[in-house]
Amino acid sequence: MSADDTLFPLMLAEARQEGMSATPARASEPAMDDRVVDTASQSTLLSALERLEDLVREETQALRAHADIDFAEISRRKSRSLLELTRIARAVPPRLDTGTLQRVRVLRDALEQNFELLGLHLAAAQEVGSILHSAIREAESDGTYSTTMSYGRGMR
Repeated sequence: MSADDTLFPLMLAEARQEGMSATPARASEPAMDDRVVDTASQSTLLSALERLEDLVREETQALRAHADIDFAEISRRKSRSLLELTRIARAVPPRLDTGTLQRVRVLRDALEQNFELLGLHLAAAQEVGSILHSAIREAESDGTYSTTMSYGRGMR
């Protein structure tokens, strides 16, 4: 596969955005190359959306089960999926079919659930961190600069 082969779908998408046709065709019928690219790019998009949805659901289930999660690995995989979707989006036609739109909505719902659980997880981690911080500060303090009384430790 040459560089021209990989750039061709991108050039077609840019041409459609500018209102040009990449290949001659009748006005009422899209060019054959456009239909092939549209079908291929939508198929690629569906595959990428499915992989991302699986990843998000995997993380959500692990959060719900309070399982050990390698957040660095999950983050790396999410970043890779975002890069993949960004690249695919360049070749996707402006209008998506209803199946693809439905897949995007399902992914959005999965992302919303994941976002809520990650927020709860983060809030819990911050609370635990705050408790530990207070306990360490309390344990290290000898009460010298404190204004409250403490039994057995002088002024606090």
